[in-house]
Amino acid sequence: SASFDLLMLNIQEAHHYKLAISNNNGTGFIKESVNGVNNSLNKSGTEVETITFPNLLTKLNTQKIDLLKIDIEGAETLLFESIADWKNKVDNLIMECHGNAHEITQQLQTTTIKYKIV
Repeated sequence: SASFDLLMLNIQEAHHYKLAISNNNGTGFIKESVNGVNNSLNKSGTEVETITFPNLLTKLNTQKIDLLKIDIEGAETLLFESIADWKNKVDNLIMECHGNAHEITQQLQTTTIKYKIV
């Protein structure tokens, strides 16, 4: 089908990085759950490279994101520390929020990003 063909094309062009979004570039630790769901940045666990969202955009050589889906298990506050650096690069945002949804909503209201927090 045409949908499957498009999916296969998108997969071929996908980039995969083993990184954790954070408020700094360096290393952090992922606390892994037994079933692999709800992993989160923590003070101990499996070491992982961390990167700021603006630096991730640079790494991807991306100037604009049409739709950004965020499910980062509590690291939302860390991501939104740098919103001034990326708010003009995202058009639409869908986000699962484990952090301070009220504070994040206030930050988003100062941007042109269309958003939905679930």
